[in-house]
Amino acid sequence: SRLESFIKSRSEWCISRQRAWGVPIPALYHRETGEAILTKESV
Repeated sequence: SRLESFIKSRSEWCISRQRAWGVPIPALYHRETGEAILTKESV
């Protein structure tokens, strides 16, 4: 299909461009420390 062909031939994109594909990027921060939180459950 046209979409499959497009995806197979596209060049690598940085992770910030993934939002254009509709894939949410989790960005969770601890309220008190402001430290980023990343766990298997949050992804």
